[in-house]
Amino acid sequence: MSNSVLADNYYNWLRENTLEEELPNGWVVMGTPFVDRHNDGLTIYIKRDMGDFVLSDDGYIISDLTSDGISLNSPKRKNMMDKILQGYGVSNKSGELTIRASKENLPQKKHMLIQAMLSLNDMFMVSSKNVKSVFLEDVARFFDENNIVNIQDVSITGASGFSFKIDFVIPAIKAKRKPERMIRVFNAPREDRIKSLLFEWGDVKKQRRRDTELVTILNDEKRIDDKIVYALNQYETQFILWSKRGEAVSDLSAA
Repeated sequence: MSNSVLADNYYNWLRENTLEEELPNGWVVMGTPFVDRHNDGLTIYIKRDMGDFVLSDDGYIISDLTSDGISLNSPKRKNMMDKILQGYGVSNKSGELTIRASKENLPQKKHMLIQAMLSLNDMFMVSSKNVKSVFLEDVARFFDENNIVNIQDVSITGASGFSFKIDFVIPAIKAKRKPERMIRVFNAPREDRIKSLLFEWGDVKKQRRRDTELVTILNDEKRIDDKIVYALNQYETQFILWSKRGEAVSDLSAA
């Protein structure tokens, strides 16, 4: 399937599954087809403000994480959260995720806020021992322990002008004939997030070297839907199951 067809399918899917309602207080509620880890649809709020727009999650994401007993107060986790939000240009105002937009870049800013919400929502995992840990931290630790050189939290602008966040970039190693790898990490792989990822990748790869590869790391603590595996294979993107991460060390490292 071509990139143009993929983009058309993605936009059609968004349009058909996005609902808007104007509230009496001037805010517009936008229901999206993206879901959180509870499988509830994500909602954003939009309001005109001094000729521009303010977009907000109404405090949902951070409130939901803390109500589940997930602490965001440690310096390491706060720094990680701040990096994720900065990568999308989103601000944290007393627990409310917000971003400002002009009329011209409103679609892009909607995308950025939704992706920031999804990234924070996806950041945490609960292990079988009921110990809450950050999956992204686990991946970073795995790279460090295996001497896999990487650059973390990279924002890349695609051909459309949209900015996309890459969790890790593994630089190309010419001597080993290893291409640049862009890594996206998914704690809770879902079909909606993979659709978004493939759209982003189709946009970004036009701006990179032809041999640049996309690699996804999937937390398979729970069974991964066959549709996700099929979609990744269809677009020739590599994926690594977390349970089999040891098998990928030689390919990802400089050795």
